Amino acid sequence: MAVLIDIFGAAIIAGILLLTIFGLNANLNQANYNKTFSLITQTNTVTLARIIESDLVKIGYHVSTSAILTAKSDSIKFLADLADDGVIHTIVYAIGPTSLLGTTKNPRDRMLYRVDNGSLIAANVGLTDLSFTYFDNNGDSTSTPDLVNSINVKFHVESSEPVDTAYAAVFWEKRIYPRNLPSNLNN
Repeated sequence: MAVLIDIFGAAIIAGILLLTIFGLNANLNQANYNKTFSLITQTNTVTLARIIESDLVKIGYHVSTSAILTAKSDSIKFLADLADDGVIHTIVYAIGPTSLLGTTKNPRDRMLYRVDNGSLIAANVGLTDLSFTYFDNNGDSTSTPDLVNSINVKFHVESSEPVDTAYAAVFWEKRIYPRNLPSNLNN
């Protein structure tokens, strides 16, 4: 009878050890999952920030007319020689509605549209919000394209999958001073 109790006790202890190991494995998998989605979200944010900043700082480069064509809170349209090759590009940045993106679990995902001389590039980088604020020489907010001296860009990027019932999120904001706008040429 004592041997039977020893075997039964050993089986219970082995079961507890197995459950502990499975729990630890599940926790490690969840932590790896969280880190992966956080890293993807941060990488997408850095890439998007570099592209937008690179384009916006070149507004008006080699352009002899008004460089900013439209200045809206959710989009911008401007002229620039992006590649320094003498070709003036018409660039548009805009954000699409949430209804057009159904490929991720995040209900706030939106497509980013970048149009370069009529060539549309639509990117799904987890963008949930994009806004532009325009400022004149005095630092006052303006919506008149010819008065723009600087542009404040803000956007949110979230993971496509939930991480512990929430989405990994990154916020980016920067005020950009395009060097080739008439108001910035003397600075």
